[in-house]
Amino acid sequence: MKTFSRIFIFVFVLALAGTVFYFGWVQYRVRPDTCGVLISKTGGIREKPIKPGVFSWTWETLLPTNTEIRIFSLSPYTVSKPIEGELPSAEIYSMQIKQDPDFSYSFNFKISLRFLPDGVVSAVKSNNAMSDGDLSAMLDSIASEMAETAARALMEAAEKKEGFTSLEAGNFDFKGMLEDLALKNQVEISAFVLENSKIPDMNMYSLARESFYEYRKSVDKELVLSAKKEAEEISKDDRNIRRLERLGELFRKYPELLDIVKNGASLESLPQL
Repeated sequence: MKTFSRIFIFVFVLALAGTVFYFGWVQYRVRPDTCGVLISKTGGIREKPIKPGVFSWTWETLLPTNTEIRIFSLSPYTVSKPIEGELPSAEIYSMQIKQDPDFSYSFNFKISLRFLPDGVVSAVKSNNAMSDGDLSAMLDSIASEMAETAARALMEAAEKKEGFTSLEAGNFDFKGMLEDLALKNQVEISAFVLENSKIPDMNMYSLARESFYEYRKSVDKELVLSAKKEAEEISKDDRNIRRLERLGELFRKYPELLDIVKNGASLESLPQL
């Protein structure tokens, strides 16, 4: 009887331990190419993501309705990002050259990226990501930022190196250049490809800009001379007005002077006013 009791207790404890282990084991719920984020009422968002193939157990799942596990795909999000624009004051500078050159630029990037498991946890914490759609929206925003950063880098390279070509742009090390941005957002860049590009003639742009500055200098010089001449005319008119005012005062004070003027005397013969 004692032996039976011991066996029963052993089996009961073993079954209880198995049950506790099963309900606390969360790894089995996560499929390959996905990761899970555990959220509990008792502990909030768990910092460590649940990864497939990596053992994960927590006591928090033993409490009914205490936990929620959000499962997210780790498959790359792929999108094309066009970037278009024109160089500063392009339209004005273009007017300085007879050929009327086009100083606009355009790039089209095909980008594939995905959140790292730790990045998924951060997305849940910072943006309360609920689904793969939420992650895709965040990845789309990151892809836009990366495309703009890459476009700026290409235009800076074109400005520094004369004759920078689209072929050189296509061989640019985008992943290396965007490494810090990827680390900041906890994403992995699967692919970053420049599909097509249009780069303006930076040498001609520099010539057009210099031509415009010379033109402005010439215009400014003419404006200064014109303003100076106008000021002199105004000053001359002002002196004449003051002279007439003094002459009027003189006539009021000495009415007999009016008779002299009426008799044909010149104002110049009067005392200097």
